[in-house]
Amino acid sequence: MSRPDVSDFTYKDSMVRISNLPAILQTGSYLAQNEQNLIFKDLLIAKKRILWQVTILYKADDPYGAEVTDRIIQSVSIQ
Repeated sequence: MSRPDVSDFTYKDSMVRISNLPAILQTGSYLAQNEQNLIFKDLLIAKKRILWQVTILYKADDPYGAEVTDRIIQSVSIQ
């Protein structure tokens, strides 16, 4: 029997500012292969014709995943 690779996909967009540039922070979760619950954050920043993307995934039961992810997102700086 074939299993879908991804199910229960949900996310939300938030407008944020990184280094005084407008950015989009996507936060969500999904079930991978009906077994593993994953959480993600995706940061998108654009300046002129340059696009930066930072994507972080971690298992929902990872006790440090949310803390480490937030620290990474907060450390992003565009020069």
